[in-house]
Formats: sequence, C-alpha cells, structure tokens
Amino acid sequence: MCFVLRNLTQMLLSRWRRFGYVCVNFGTPISTIAYSKKHQIIFKNLPRQQRFPEIKKLCDTLMNKISDVVPIVPVSLLFQFFLENLDKELTFLDIENGCGSILQKINGNGALVI
Repeated sequence: MCFVLRNLTQMLLSRWRRFGYVCVNFGTPISTIAYSKKHQIIFKNLPRQQRFPEIKKLCDTLMNKISDVVPIVPVSLLFQFFLENLDKELTFLDIENGCGSILQKINGNGALVI
C-alpha cells in the first residue's frame, strides 16, 4: 500500500521514475498512429483546451473496443436484471425469463457470454 501511495504522490507531483514497461494484450490491437491519422489529430500540437476532449474521444473508443471483448458473467447478468427491476416483486421464473431476455439481446449484439 505504501508503494502505491508513494507512486501516486510522485505521479501527482510529476516526479516520474521508470520501473520498466508494461504491456497488456486485450482484444484486437488499436494503433494510436492510425487513429491520429484517421481523425487528423496530432495530440502534442493541440492546445490543452482542445487536447483533453480529443483524448476523451480516444478513451471512449478504447473503452468501447474493450467492452466488445469482455465476457459477461452470470453475476453481472443478474445485477443488470435486478437494477432494471428494483421496484418489482420477482419470482424465480421472472428472474429466469428476464435474464433469458437480456441474454438474447446481448447475444444478438455479439457479446461473449460465459
């Protein structure tokens, strides 16, 4: 925990130290160079006020790509169903049918269900 706090403090104070490199493979790779060319953006040349909205768009693109490959597990499916039906009394059959409906919808969108 101390390591995390120390590094967080260094990050906030812009006292960066290199501890190596990290690589995460998650889904199909996305080229930031190709993204920049497609959207005609050079991030380092943008003024701060314009750069952050463009970075947000890139992050939204990345999050959408990640959500395409993250599998849906039963607990998440149940929570989604319960959140949609907070004000109702539910029977086991209601829960089963409701989760089945959600599964059909997300399977139709190509989501991976475990």
